[in-house]
Amino acid sequence: MSCANGCELAYYSSNLYECAKYCTNGNTSECTYSNPLIDQPFEKCGSCQNGCSEEQTDGECFTGCELATNVPDFYGIKREMADEPFLDVPRFLFAGQSNMIGHSRQAMPTLFGKIVRVLSSSGTKEVHIKKLKKFLNRADGSNSEASANIAKLLFNMKQFLKSSKAYKPTRENSVCSFTDPSTSATIDDEKMVTPWACGGRDSHGGEFGPELMFAHKFPRKSGKFKRKQIGITKVAVGGTRIRQWMKDYDVDGDGTPNYWGDLVAGINAAAGTLEAFVWFQGENDAFTEIDNMAVYADTYFADLTQFIDDVRQEIYNAAEAGKFSSTETIPVIIVELGFWADGFDSGVVEAQRAFVES
Repeated sequence: MSCANGCELAYYSSNLYECAKYCTNGNTSECTYSNPLIDQPFEKCGSCQNGCSEEQTDGECFTGCELATNVPDFYGIKREMADEPFLDVPRFLFAGQSNMIGHSRQAMPTLFGKIVRVLSSSGTKEVHIKKLKKFLNRADGSNSEASANIAKLLFNMKQFLKSSKAYKPTRENSVCSFTDPSTSATIDDEKMVTPWACGGRDSHGGEFGPELMFAHKFPRKSGKFKRKQIGITKVAVGGTRIRQWMKDYDVDGDGTPNYWGDLVAGINAAAGTLEAFVWFQGENDAFTEIDNMAVYADTYFADLTQFIDDVRQEIYNAAEAGKFSSTETIPVIIVELGFWADGFDSGVVEAQRAFVES
């Protein structure tokens, strides 16, 4: 039903961005979605007459907005808003494997929304922590000790969130696209940044990765992008090794997919607007044994160096003359891996640190 609600909102919206806004507004209220052109708000689900369940306030409404883009009769309302309001903006290229994709709903589909609602509500510290622990304990893989600790950490964010207005579910003036070339042959269309727009896809309508908080926080930092609209072009595939992303590299000669061409397609799709590259990858090069594949931790530094050189060259080639004085001046961010599993070779992390230091 929530997905159908998204379609109905789309019928009364001028574009996808507007539809997403109404979905977001509905997910922060109780049981209804609305649009100014709809006389009466409509219920999210059949059980609303008995009290709206928190389980139903997720990202499925936005899925309906997305699906409606394929229906000619939808998005027919024409107003002052342009169909594509975010074209000429600075963009950032994100790439890597599953941690770049983001699987925020894996442990519990509606957990993110529940946490935000608790932190946004009034009440004592004890009430907040009790509610947070309850939700965290329901998540797959949780335990009471970890849930209690995380609940306290989350509560400590409450005043920061309240005072700085750091979080809203939708970042209206930022856009993102997420392409997984293992499942799609074309670059994804851009959409407004939300917790379900540009992360891993699942039956609940999508998840989020690093692009969510980057879009919220980066434009607040001092510098030439402060208060600017930004875009994020993300190309990522879970479970990949760095050599699967390297230029002209035939991984082991065994037909393992190579995604260099897809990364270049993402660079070209940004039409010269890219400002920096963010790389979040390395687990599949760091585990000591993955499906009997060879381990590449000992060559990761050389591979990373060559890979970044090639990515910088492509971004430089696509940029307008004079935007960068040289390929070396294109900013690159390497996200360091965490030690979170058995059989994890520290060589990749050491290589990442050595690359940044060099």
